[in-house]
Amino acid sequence: MRDGIHVGSSSYDSRTLTMEIECRKSTQDLAAVEMQKLWRELDRASNFLMYQPNGLTKPVFFRTYRSDTSQLVDVMAQAAMRTFTVEVLAEPFALGLREDIAAATVAPSSTAYGVTISTVKGDVATPPVLFTGTTAITSQQWLLATTNPVRFYEAELAVNGTDAADVSNAEYSSGAGVSVSFATNAAMTTRLSDFLGQQNPITAGRHRALARMKLSTTGSTVRARLLVNGTPVPTPSGAAYATLSDTSTAQVVDLGFVHVAGGGVGFDTALSAGPELIIQLQRVSGTATVVVDWLMTCLPDSTAVINPPVGSVGATRVIDAVQDSAYYVDSSPPFTANVDGKTGMLGHVGGFPLLVPGKTNVLIWLLAQGAMASTTSVSVSYWPLYVHARPVSS
Repeated sequence: MRDGIHVGSSSYDSRTLTMEIECRKSTQDLAAVEMQKLWRELDRASNFLMYQPNGLTKPVFFRTYRSDTSQLVDVMAQAAMRTFTVEVLAEPFALGLREDIAAATVAPSSTAYGVTISTVKGDVATPPVLFTGTTAITSQQWLLATTNPVRFYEAELAVNGTDAADVSNAEYSSGAGVSVSFATNAAMTTRLSDFLGQQNPITAGRHRALARMKLSTTGSTVRARLLVNGTPVPTPSGAAYATLSDTSTAQVVDLGFVHVAGGGVGFDTALSAGPELIIQLQRVSGTATVVVDWLMTCLPDSTAVINPPVGSVGATRVIDAVQDSAYYVDSSPPFTANVDGKTGMLGHVGGFPLLVPGKTNVLIWLLAQGAMASTTSVSVSYWPLYVHARPVSS
């Protein structure tokens, strides 16, 4: 029991903008013309209202909805004078002018791309628009966003278990990985352990655990699971293990969630000793061996899985968190381009990222299968959100 209330969730409500307007004309006909202009603007399904008091350097823009006047007064002492009290329904935050972050060339770490953004402007979190170049995408793509540390644990730095041995190959993230042969034991047993010995501390919370693996050949059924402190972790779908796709290209395997408990008030959320993480593998059929490249744990603020395009692709791939959609456009720059009709919209599940002011934002791209063989150019645009007025620098 505790005092106070329990808040299950919270969100900002819409806001009402109140304006006092005066219309003064020499004739009633001229006044009617001006009033009609006002009625037409208020009747729009949505509109923008710029707010910039005298002396404020940068304006903000409230997105408004269809509204009405709450009061209209005829001033009889004048030929044609009326005063209005207009109450306009608006979104809770005002938009600032668009901010464009210069394109960054991001080199692949095997299948992973990461972009760090530490100078987000605004008062509250805002959805970005991401332009990720023309790299051919032939499998599902993961997009994770977090304001917490991301941990990549190299497999060759873990402790090898049954039938596991280090191997060298330029295809893997650090030029090495761990190969599991199943030569003496094909059952579900420990192949790698002591991942957290590489990087401490780990942050308390609910971490997503993903591993990059590669089958040597097709035609085999291989299962994987993660153990946390000796207890198997179910996959996000509730299965007892993840079954690797039957492909000889590298793939990202979703091993489920790692729950790391934190202390109460006064405790640091960064734990000096995290849970023990173990990867177990089983070969049910076939002759394939498996190479484990890395294990990643991430405390994501959002996770989206985006389907690959069907057919040819346009000039630039766009992850549009404002419209909650992903698509290609037919030319560059994207804001003056058209959506590529040959490719169409890209299906996705999950949520797209928000950029949080005052924190370091990390965006991570992972290919479900295959390797990104070259660098790519990533640029970010967003409209900062403000509760009221916009400061000059932020």
